[in-house]
Amino acid sequence: MSSRFPQVLLDLIDDYVKAFDLCESLPEVSAIRTLINKSNKNLCKIATQMLELPHQIMIDISLDLDHEIFRNDAIVSMLDDIVSISLMTHFSTPALFWLFVQKTPTLYFGPYGVLFEQSLLFKMINIITSA
Repeated sequence: MSSRFPQVLLDLIDDYVKAFDLCESLPEVSAIRTLINKSNKNLCKIATQMLELPHQIMIDISLDLDHEIFRNDAIVSMLDDIVSISLMTHFSTPALFWLFVQKTPTLYFGPYGVLFEQSLLFKMINIITSA
């Protein structure tokens, strides 16, 4: 039995239902904020305790301060090491990376995108990739 509606309209309805289903399964913004906070703490801990990077550098990164020091190859290498160690050793950082970079579709939109852009992971990746 054929439908009374044109295929274009049926496809549009199907796309709408899929988009609505995606929105219904989104995590709470507060859960993403908590995940970002845990990742930020882990990144700072690795930087200041394991690699003995001065605490002020992590503060400057979190405040989006642009310093010449972030173009220093040794500092960029240390930041790369910090991100790598956190990705391998703590659940929050790879979870953020997956949600905002790898997963299709990503959470990189609306309030989720704003939160991610405020995270240390995002800021450190930007410094590393722009060096």
